[in-house]
Amino acid sequence: MQSISLYELANITDGQLLGAGNVFTIGSVSTDSRRMRAHALFVALPGEHHDGHEFV
Repeated sequence: MQSISLYELANITDGQLLGAGNVFTIGSVSTDSRRMRAHALFVALPGEHHDGHEFV
């Protein structure tokens, strides 16, 4: 995966970034909070047994 900044992600998704998004670079994406690595973006999704929003 190509690394992008939070600013770039917000721009691509028409989102609004509050804060210094150019400082943080996203290198990977994870939906499992137990498998987070450095520079990973956690995406909270509702699942069959757990809701990822409980881990934010």
